[in-house]
Amino acid sequence: MKKLLVPVTMLGVVFLAGCMHQAANQENNDAMMSGDDTMMSGNLEANMSGEMMMEDDKMMEKEDDAMMKEDDSMMKEEGDDDKMMMESEMKYEAYNEAKVKEALTAGKKVALFFHASWCPSCRKLDKQLKSTMEAIPTNAVVFKVDYDSSTELKSQYGVTTQHTIVTIDKEMNMIDKKVGADLEAVVGMLQ
Repeated sequence: MKKLLVPVTMLGVVFLAGCMHQAANQENNDAMMSGDDTMMSGNLEANMSGEMMMEDDKMMEKEDDAMMKEDDSMMKEEGDDDKMMMESEMKYEAYNEAKVKEALTAGKKVALFFHASWCPSCRKLDKQLKSTMEAIPTNAVVFKVDYDSSTELKSQYGVTTQHTIVTIDKEMNMIDKKVGADLEAVVGMLQ
């Protein structure tokens, strides 16, 4: 029986050693799998983060597109307002030297409104002049002068800031100048 016991015991030892080896391999595999899961989880998080960044970029592009459309719309509206302004009774229109001389020759009182599109108070007065042209005397015209590009006119009339109103006589000499005038003040200058 001793002879039989040794081989069986050896077999048990070999079996146990194999089981232990298999268990160790399983632990290694589990650890590797866990690492893979962590790596996969990290990659998933990176992927999700990248996707979120791409979604943010898309959202920002949409916002930029919307802002550009709004700017285009505002520019069209402003252009439409200028067109409407010129088609009306010609009491308020974009500056044109020939038209200024024509108005002066016709005996009309002329005011030059040095306007900047970036100036909030200029935009306010511009809107008031467009919406209440009937407030402008019938024998008067207000010409909207681009403050940013009319260097020569600014120099001629000593205009140093936007939202300046200058009234001129038949020889195009300055009669009066007011900075920051409201609609009532402009009307007063033209009476």
